[in-house]
This record gives sequence, C-alpha cells and structure tokens, in this order.
Amino acid sequence: MQALRVMLIQNYVRTVYARGREVVERRRPLRDGGQGLPPGRHRLASPYDPDTRWSAKTDVFWNGYKVHISETCGTSGDGEASAPPNLITNVATTDATVADMAMTASIHQGLQRRDLLSAEHYVDSGYATAELIVSARDLYGLALAAPVF
Repeated sequence: MQALRVMLIQNYVRTVYARGREVVERRRPLRDGGQGLPPGRHRLASPYDPDTRWSAKTDVFWNGYKVHISETCGTSGDGEASAPPNLITNVATTDATVADMAMTASIHQGLQRRDLLSAEHYVDSGYATAELIVSARDLYGLALAAPVF
C-alpha cells in the first residue's frame, strides 16, 4: 500500500481552485509550468518492484535494470574471430538509471580480482571516455577499445 501511495503522490496532484473545486490532475514537469516530478533515479516505476527504474538507450525504453556482461572472445591464428564457446567472465546488475561508463572501472576491478583481465577489453561507446581509456591502460595494463564519437 505504501508503494501505491508514493506512486499516486509522484504522479498526481490535487488542485483546489478559487471557488473550492478540487481536481486531481497528472503532475507535469516544472519546465512545462507544472508542479514537478521527482528525478528518475528516485521515482517509483512499479508497485510490484520498487527498485526498478525507467531508462532509455538509443531508441529502446524499458522499466527494470541494466545487466553488464563481459565475455571472452578469441581469435584463431590467422586473426579471424574464433568460433564459440565464449565464456562469461563477469556479470553486474545495476539500476537502469546508472550510466554504462560508471561501471567500467568496477568491471575491471572485478575481472582483476578473479585474475580474468585480458590485454584488450572491447566495449560499446557507452562504456568509454578518454579518461577511462587512459586509466584502464595505467591501472590494469589493458587496452580499452571502443568507438569514440
């Protein structure tokens, strides 16, 4: 019941007009002249799981969590990618609002702790910044490879 109460308060506001008329309206962002909404990282998104959050990546939107998976990938002697099996070496689950790049150092620490760091770590652009590329080289001796825009 508490979760439903919080969701109601976060999404609706009771307005009392000059003549005493009360109306329940959906909250609008402050920039639209509304009453404001809590930040996404604090806003309840589901009464069934109060820890889930809404997130978006490119054109995909979801309510839930993010999972960050690292796996091995090898090459054959001629430089071609080898056939599976690839092995999962690290899994981390976060709130959906946590930026991918906030997990890069944590992933490297986890891999190092289990002696699973490789010489190269290929990631998508969300996991890399210039600072992370340099710190991966300096701290772990690995090349953080990502498309940089």
